[in-house]
Parts: sequence; C-alpha cells; structure tokens
Amino acid sequence: VLYAIHISNDDDVEAEFNIYARYGMDDAGRCFLKLEGVPGAGGAVLKGPTERTLQAGTVRACAGLRDDAFFFDLQGFRETFATGDIRMTDDRDSLAGQNASALVIELPLVAISPSGEDFRIWASTSRIGD
Repeated sequence: VLYAIHISNDDDVEAEFNIYARYGMDDAGRCFLKLEGVPGAGGAVLKGPTERTLQAGTVRACAGLRDDAFFFDLQGFRETFATGDIRMTDDRDSLAGQNASALVIELPLVAISPSGEDFRIWASTSRIGD
C-alpha cells in the first residue's frame, strides 16, 4: 500500500507537493517506514523503524501505535439508554488504551506556504493488484 499526502498552496487542484509513505517489515517482524518528497527535508528520504522519531533537518516524522485520542463512556451510554437518565461521566473512558495507527509529520510552514497563505491538504492510498 502506498500512502500519499498531497499539498497545494493555490486554487489549483494539482498538488505542488506529494509526500509518499511506505511501510515494510524485515524477517524478524520489525516494521519500518520510508517517507519521500517531504517539503523542508532537502530531498532527504526519511527511513527507519516505526515507533521512533525520524528526522531530516527541521522535519520530523513518526509512525506507529498511539493511544486513541477520543473519549467515550460506553458504560454510561448503556446505562443512559436503559434508564433514560443521563449516566455518562467524565471519569470513564472506554477507548483508553485502545491503540490507533498514526503517521505524524512535522515540517516548517514556510516549506509549503512561503508567504503564509492558505493551503489544501488531502491524502490517498493506492494498492497494486487485487
């Protein structure tokens, strides 16, 4: 699977920047990340193991599992549904400890928008074959 992040800093739908991310695994089962085309990285390819911060100049990237950022009280929801009385509280989080896969890229704004103007960003995934 090829993950692509597209960035345009004008009204055109064509991307000025295309960041490509690929994941791989070695024979020992360790996962790796390779990032190409990252603005501000000076043409460097960022590659290395997941769960570690990769860096080229002021660009940093990390991929791996992160604690789910969303909060939800499933028990309180069920009790509310059953009784009709609101039973949700802010001290129960049914999603705590549930991991989500993440790819985070930090880069200088000037690398994609030199004058600070608005920009568009979107992502796509592609898979070769069936």
